[in-house]
Amino acid sequence: MVALPERDVRRFVEFAHETGRVAMVEPRRLYRWAIEGIGQLVPSDTVWHLESKRSELSGCEASVIRYRAADRQFEAYRNSREVIAAWNERLAYEHPTAAYRLRRPFDLRALRLSDFTTPTSFRQLEVYNVLLRPFGLERTVNVAYRGPRGFHEIVCARTRLDFSDRELMLLNLAATAIGLAARDPAPKVPPALALTAREAQVLERVARGGSNAEIAQALTVAPGTIKKHLDNIYTKLGVRNRVEAARSWHIARPD
Repeated sequence: MVALPERDVRRFVEFAHETGRVAMVEPRRLYRWAIEGIGQLVPSDTVWHLESKRSELSGCEASVIRYRAADRQFEAYRNSREVIAAWNERLAYEHPTAAYRLRRPFDLRALRLSDFTTPTSFRQLEVYNVLLRPFGLERTVNVAYRGPRGFHEIVCARTRLDFSDRELMLLNLAATAIGLAARDPAPKVPPALALTAREAQVLERVARGGSNAEIAQALTVAPGTIKKHLDNIYTKLGVRNRVEAARSWHIARPD
């Protein structure tokens, strides 16, 4: 069992905090943030995210529908219709870690390519020549998580230096944080309540028991600004205090 040094623990806590914030405030940027944040947490030559429709019932089927990558040239290449088709039809089944993941979809832990094959053997495969060789990449590690559409993966790649056990542990922790954020986005207040996006954020935090000071710190604004938002919320909802406002939020939740 690898023990993380204190500096890595602090970096992960910062990553998890920012992941939760992005999921709540900018949910459409979550996957982009995941690529950026993990690239800082585990230094890599490039990082990419595989979005899949694969479900728990069809784990043996490759079904990547979109790639997002730190390298936009790499992203455009991997998103081409021909490359996605080749991956789903044959390359995923040839790639050592991808094939393992397809056979065991519930094993979400970080998988290092070098634990499955040697560099020499991997260079003989079509999947290497088609996907990694054009970009000079040889060392990869991928980690999976359950997202809203099924099983997704994040891959870190380097040209030479392999990934350490400590970095695998960081990736496992990071994927857990991203998976939780992706499956549990900020509750949405129905449009009928006519709240602005910021007012909805404030109301959601009030409903969860946050004080004005705590909400102000989380949203990086002054406490007085939160009070003004609450005054507007009370007026729009026709309530007198934060207890009644919180009750309105809970009633309005879609679940």
